[in-house]
Amino acid sequence: MAGVHSVLRDSIFTRHESLANADAAQTLPWGDGQTLKFGLALQDRQRSELRRQFDNAVEQVSGSLGQPYAEKSRRLSAFVQNSWEPLPRWTLLAGLRFEHWHLSATS
Repeated sequence: MAGVHSVLRDSIFTRHESLANADAAQTLPWGDGQTLKFGLALQDRQRSELRRQFDNAVEQVSGSLGQPYAEKSRRLSAFVQNSWEPLPRWTLLAGLRFEHWHLSATS
């Protein structure tokens, strides 16, 4: 067919990722039949990608480095929980939890 062109398209992705976690929790007896539990968790994640696209074996993104993308995320969480056993078959739980996420990305 005249006027019809086909394009051979190919993409190359290079990806690097790292993840670090740290958790700590402590349980203490507190009063008559009560237990206090508290803890902290930290997470750090980093990811980077490089994308290169070719049409008919010609690179479409300017420069030999392709299209870079980078992402960093950090999470901090803390909690405190009180458990109380007023009767042998009854347990009451009360607690608070805080979470903070920070995300930054560049492309």
